[in-house]
Amino acid sequence: MQNRIYGGDSLEIRRMDFSGFDLDGKDKTWNLKGVKLYKKRLRSRYIEKKDTLLSIGLLNRVLYQQSRGGQSIVSIEDKLMQIDYKEAEEYLRFPMKQGDSIAGQFSGKGLYCGQVPVYRYGTYVTKADSVGKIILPSGKEIYGVARVHTERLINLDYDNKTAERTKMQENVYRWFADGYRYPILEAIITTKSEKVMEQLLFYCNPEDQERLASNDVNKVVRDAVAKVGESSRNEKNTKNDDGFRYEISQNGQGISIHYQTEKPVKIVAMLASNQGYVYQHIERNDGADTGEIDISTNGLRRGQYVVYLNANGKNHAEKISVR
Repeated sequence: MQNRIYGGDSLEIRRMDFSGFDLDGKDKTWNLKGVKLYKKRLRSRYIEKKDTLLSIGLLNRVLYQQSRGGQSIVSIEDKLMQIDYKEAEEYLRFPMKQGDSIAGQFSGKGLYCGQVPVYRYGTYVTKADSVGKIILPSGKEIYGVARVHTERLINLDYDNKTAERTKMQENVYRWFADGYRYPILEAIITTKSEKVMEQLLFYCNPEDQERLASNDVNKVVRDAVAKVGESSRNEKNTKNDDGFRYEISQNGQGISIHYQTEKPVKIVAMLASNQGYVYQHIERNDGADTGEIDISTNGLRRGQYVVYLNANGKNHAEKISVR
């Protein structure tokens, strides 16, 4: 998934009824058909500020520091408080495959209700804990969905003799899909003294994300994942009616894509994680002949990856293992 935030992005967000949603999903399928979707349409915006990006969302404003390796939260502001972090929270790592996790501490100071100094600190654990598919309210199926769960233990100390320390727990679930920048779903559960204080569920229509700028690579990923989800994910020596045939081989340094085409072809080849983060992107125009594309896997962690091919608009995809 290309989860880098882009300044200028704007997304439509709608509330869904949390009580009608199965958080864990049945057979790794999160079904939104029949879950109440509220009519009110809200927007979330992203603004670039020097080396940071500001997210203006429904509940708060969040300032992110973004690098090639991931995103960290450096400042937050909601209707009650504003906090600047001294110890930032690592929000997301590129890429995160199933089983990967991040853990750490966060701490920062700010103001409560614009007047009372407050110190916010605690711990967090973020883990990509499940992979499956989402069935949208329309019935369309989205494959290659990874659920990322963040658990925060939050302490709030107020510089006010009348206010006691507040302790709470926040569980945030985000559902990322291959080929989409932002989560399709986000659930937030806040508890205090083991009592659930708030449960929220937000839906970002994937079709809205498909209209974002600088999205060509994601479109290739989406098209390939959709094709793979509807057919075999291990199809080899594929031949379509466009006369394109390919085979993938591996060695210790990388992979080779050997292909044969019966007519001139434009080929787009990508190596990506299971969650859709693209490591390499190669484009080539070739005549009616045989050819080879080499992609290095040096520096990649062990695990499963996906090779995506687009030949004259026809999509192919195949899983590989890096050991």
